[in-house]
Amino acid sequence: MGGRNKYLVGLLTAVLMLSSCKKDKFDVPESNDPVFVVNGTIDNEAFQLVAGDAGAYMFTGTMDINNVDFFYGNLNDGNISIELGIFDGMIDMPFVDPENELPNVTPVFASQSTQPLVILSKFMMNNPQNIGQIKWYLNGTFVDFNEIEIYEPGWYDVMAEVTFTNGSTVQLENDIIVGYERTHNFDLVFGWDPFNNTLTASADMIGNPSGSFQDVTWTFNGNIISYSPSLPQFEVSTDGILTAEVTFAGTNVTRTKSIYVSPGSMNTVDDLTEFEEMASNNLYQDFNMRLNVIKGGVLYSSVPADNSNATIAITSFEYYGKNANNNDVYKVSANINAMVKSVVNGNQLPISFTTTFGVEIP
Repeated sequence: MGGRNKYLVGLLTAVLMLSSCKKDKFDVPESNDPVFVVNGTIDNEAFQLVAGDAGAYMFTGTMDINNVDFFYGNLNDGNISIELGIFDGMIDMPFVDPENELPNVTPVFASQSTQPLVILSKFMMNNPQNIGQIKWYLNGTFVDFNEIEIYEPGWYDVMAEVTFTNGSTVQLENDIIVGYERTHNFDLVFGWDPFNNTLTASADMIGNPSGSFQDVTWTFNGNIISYSPSLPQFEVSTDGILTAEVTFAGTNVTRTKSIYVSPGSMNTVDDLTEFEEMASNNLYQDFNMRLNVIKGGVLYSSVPADNSNATIAITSFEYYGKNANNNDVYKVSANINAMVKSVVNGNQLPISFTTTFGVEIP
């Protein structure tokens, strides 16, 4: 099964329709006055949806797409479904509230990359001559052997199951952020003496030399061995995984990196920082929008469509109230002109509408 495998999540029909939901969809309370509406045209055919009228309902929820929140609303009457949502952004910063950032963002539609955002490859490791094969897993799912391509933005849990040329095997986990802006990052740099079985390491900050570390915790096989940014010479008596957990000062951004070493051999596995830093991030997906339309039983999406000439004008963004799951719902008014593409046959349709929409941001 060798070679490259494209890892596509969210663009295929099943995933677009059934992306895992962190929150269930809930009906926003009805009002005597129309609150949530869509007026416009699809392929030059007029349509109108009004929540509470003609069987139309407004639902809101939050999806998990590649470990990133997608906040959305869905207005449908059983014949036409309009789902409009916004990807989270600044995802490595735990205390950033999307509702405070969104009013200051100039939104664009998320797009489908035609080139891999990152390639994870056995042949790009520092010691491929010692590695027989690598089984790559993303978010707990096996993808392929030796080399894989990731085309979609996300915060991925990556596991490399490495089989060395001597037959020994290890599973090493790291996370990588792809296609989203990284506020902070560090490189786990190590020196390994396989003859004396000694290890030295340091956490080196990347891209922000004026920053500083708030906390650094080193563990070996789960046991804490140091709290210093630099790990002094450490004698290794057994195969093991060295992990550095770093919290950056002033932001509470925390990143964790791990490596593997084996006494008496050059059987090592680096962390994945090199791959993460090589990732193509020219177009970040932070706070980008996605539009899904179901018409005539066919799903159309803005993601694979050509939206280079699309326009999104947000005219208001304000708190509305709680939905049935007691999560906050924000009322978004907008004028949208875009293209949506069938995930079944590739037909592309123009859509233009004005709307006042509900979006859940828990």
